[in-house]
Amino acid sequence: MKEPTKLQMFTVIAILGYLVWEIAVQYWEAGLPASDPVLRIDRFIIYPILILMILLSINQYRKNQ
Repeated sequence: MKEPTKLQMFTVIAILGYLVWEIAVQYWEAGLPASDPVLRIDRFIIYPILILMILLSINQYRKNQ
């Protein structure tokens, strides 16, 4: 098995960072009043970047096999 590339390692780190972010936001959101609407604009930025990184990492993995 070959060593993971920098992109693959960064993808894993980005996913783990997103999980930590999501947990922190859930705790923050729980402390808000029920009448306060929460718009998660961060997801419109984070999701496309993560999806792109995952697809590129999968493509790299397939080429390196």
